[in-house]
Amino acid sequence: MRPRVIGLFLKDREFAVKLVDYWSRKAPQYRYRVYTKPEKLCADLASEPMYLLISDEEGYSALAPREALFTVDRAGRLAALTEGGEDPGRLWESRRIRGVRKYQPADALLADALGMRERLFPTVPAEKEALMIGESRAGLELLVPEEDERPEPKRVPEQEERPGTGASRVDGYEGTVFGVFSPIGRCGKTRFALELASQCAGAGPTLYLSLEMFTDLYGRLLTSGGEDISDFLYALLEGTLASEMQEAARACGDGPVRPVIVTAAANPEDVAEIDEGALAEIIRYAGKAGFVTVVLDIGSSFARPLEALELCDVIYAPVTRDESSKRKWRHFSEYMRKRGRKELADRVVTLLLADTGDGYDGEGLPAASEALSTQVRRLLWEE
Repeated sequence: MRPRVIGLFLKDREFAVKLVDYWSRKAPQYRYRVYTKPEKLCADLASEPMYLLISDEEGYSALAPREALFTVDRAGRLAALTEGGEDPGRLWESRRIRGVRKYQPADALLADALGMRERLFPTVPAEKEALMIGESRAGLELLVPEEDERPEPKRVPEQEERPGTGASRVDGYEGTVFGVFSPIGRCGKTRFALELASQCAGAGPTLYLSLEMFTDLYGRLLTSGGEDISDFLYALLEGTLASEMQEAARACGDGPVRPVIVTAAANPEDVAEIDEGALAEIIRYAGKAGFVTVVLDIGSSFARPLEALELCDVIYAPVTRDESSKRKWRHFSEYMRKRGRKELADRVVTLLLADTGDGYDGEGLPAASEALSTQVRRLLWEE
């Protein structure tokens, strides 16, 4: 899938270049172009569609004589930088142009221009804000168990035991779905999930799916042609997911035993569109292609974590010992119960991870420390 193009046509070229330099590092799934002349912009638009154009009132006024070129199929979204984010009015007859506040952090500016600000930077009602930021509330027990109180985790069955067991919570899938989720940041979720997938691959074809947004993992795999979940979503909509999944499964037979890694979405807005039905369908197609294990790295930014967790046979939630971590987990557990998901909350296995390490392997993927590898091995294979 070709990267989507974001064009910037601004009088202040230095400002545009600084934005592109930052976005290229933070959101490398897009390809960025800076324009100073309308002729060059229009010429490029005629040869290749543009996902988003960011300009200002002066720029759109200069382009107005050529607005017929900027159809929805050629220029999908139009955003104008304004002082307060107000819509710039009817600069063009044929298209509405979205107003975006110019003076705001670069991350928020891009999200705003993409129409994603409500998803990435939500306005939280006051009564829910405490639940998100981890303020303490009376009457909530600490749900992070001490090490000797942890529930016994489910072991991965041997490959020959999996077909026909009917144990999966996803109808039509006969393998095992692991979920890794935690509302706590910087607790080693990604390294743990990747190591979990790597060790499961020793028992049979394993698919690792990341549901995070704006993760470092996607950028590291971008140059190596790694799959991302946007590819699978588009294939599902177009009816070609079976062949996409078969192609992914063939990678399991090449070289050392390792999981097939499907990284964070190339277009983060796609993550917000993933619901339980689409995710279950992807898992079913994975089973048809021969994947006996699916590891869902739900991370902490996925908009529908409870829906994703309901699909998982085994759920691991990395936590840390600090008080903030305990409060966040306590409140998330209470949230699950308030939503009628007590059975789901009871199935979660909280983990205090060993030192996860901070290195990367030869392909630029986060590498687990020896201590973390040992911990995962004991979870999966040892009584």
